[in-house]
Formats: sequence, C-alpha cells, structure tokens
Amino acid sequence: MAERHIEIVYCDDIRTELGNKHSLMGVYLGDMFIDVMPVVLPKLCAWVNVVTPLERPFSRLRVRVFHNDAAIIDSGELTKDGGQLEFGDGLDDSIKGEDGQHFMAVNFVFALSPFAIDSESSLVVVAETEDGDMKSRRLRIKKGGVAPTVAGKLSS
Repeated sequence: MAERHIEIVYCDDIRTELGNKHSLMGVYLGDMFIDVMPVVLPKLCAWVNVVTPLERPFSRLRVRVFHNDAAIIDSGELTKDGGQLEFGDGLDDSIKGEDGQHFMAVNFVFALSPFAIDSESSLVVVAETEDGDMKSRRLRIKKGGVAPTVAGKLSS
C-alpha cells in the first residue's frame, strides 16, 4: 500500500488559464542558482499536493513553507469537522494510482511575492497531519551560474 506523501513543483509563476487549467512557468528541476546576492525576486511559487490513500483521509492538515528554519507561509489548521476544508469521501474526488489504489490530494498554491534572498538558503514544505509531519523535497538556493545539465545518449 502506498503511503501519504507530498508532491511539489517550485517555479517562477503559476497562471490560471481558460478551462480551469494552470500553467507553471520557470520550473526548477533541481537547485536554484542566483548570480548576485542579495536579490529580491518578483515572485517564487510552489505547487503542492498533499496525497493520502482514500481509505486514510486526513482528519487534520496544516501546511507550512519554511525558508531555512523560519515558517514564512502557514495554511492554518484545516480539519474535517472544522468547516474550513471539505475533504472528499468518494471516488469522484480521488486519483487512481497505477496499482489501482485510489488517492485523494489536497492542493495548495503558494506565491512568495516579493521574495528576498540574502544568502544561500533553502525552501521546504512541511505538512502536519494527525499521523505526524511530512516534508517535501527542498529547493536549495545557491550562488553561482547555471546548473550543470546531464546529457545522455538515447539507446535504440
């Protein structure tokens, strides 16, 4: 059985398109490299899905964004009975995994605007649930040029 987890995409902007679609612009696949520090970015975004198996719905959820050790965004406590968030309880609200298991995802879009960077640092998203904390992958912010790319040969 798959476990609860966080899916995250860090990017420069998230735009809402026609037809309830979203475009993620300037996606960071690894580290973020900044030529000159300190700097103020106009915006930095995080697209966050907190995922749980359908048979284990969240009864409590709080999502926070940390810049180093400081919480800079806090969703507040979201509870099933607190009226702040309605958790789906049917298959229509779920995602079906490759193994046929159904999941539900609670989506958050966080925008840090403006976002000041004084020195090398990192961002991480922490989801607090009734079962404990889950951490996303970090976005490490480093001083330097363009990140190295990995080139590979396609095999036939």
